[in-house]
Amino acid sequence: MTKELSAAGHSAEYAELDVTHPAGVHASAEGALACHRRIDVLVNNAGVMPLAPLAALRVAE
Repeated sequence: MTKELSAAGHSAEYAELDVTHPAGVHASAEGALACHRRIDVLVNNAGVMPLAPLAALRVAE
């Protein structure tokens, strides 16, 4: 999807990481914020987990 968005003139990036390692997820988000000052869209396609707002930080499930 990143290639298609870029080809259409949009800016898009992706990061492949292991979401079972919270430090890696945090570092990825911090890197995006340092580079771009904000995150407009974050898609986490890591599998099945209980439905909850991101702010709830239910990462143990």
